[in-house]
Amino acid sequence: MSVVRRLLLSGHPQETRFFAFIGVFGIALATIYWFATYEVAGTVLLLAFGLAGAVAGLRLIASRPRAVAQGSAGRDPVRDAAGPDKGEGTGGGTGGVDRPFLDETGRLPDETLAPLAVGLGVALAVTAIVFGPWLLVAGALPFAWGAWSWLTSARAELDAMEAADVAAGTVDPRLVRRP
Repeated sequence: MSVVRRLLLSGHPQETRFFAFIGVFGIALATIYWFATYEVAGTVLLLAFGLAGAVAGLRLIASRPRAVAQGSAGRDPVRDAAGPDKGEGTGGGTGGVDRPFLDETGRLPDETLAPLAVGLGVALAVTAIVFGPWLLVAGALPFAWGAWSWLTSARAELDAMEAADVAAGTVDPRLVRRP
């Protein structure tokens, strides 16, 4: 592998390249910001942002198994992008590199506004510290609705997964909770 390809981390997954890019970007931005403004707080925050990304990227580089690294080096990116051979392969745009979250089986959660409502309720409740207790009451409504909606939909999804497992024969029906 050439030096340029090694520096660009072309043999690594997109997640690793993303965090490495974020690290280099943050450190470069902190350097430019320092020489443009000589402002300490912003420079420190940008540098911390860059270092956090660099540490995450280095951790992903260091934790990559050798078998995965050697296995992806001999792949043909054109053939892998054309389609998987045996039901598994790389995703679109990965250039023939492995994907850590390749197993996309299972049930996806339904769309809901419940997390947004919970977040809004918490945000309003926290601002009650500054602006008064009336925001605590105003924050209780979206928080209660969001929490109730989120928990009931999670319970429904768990029941649906259990029913699917029983139908597939992977779980003993006597072990499943009855509503």
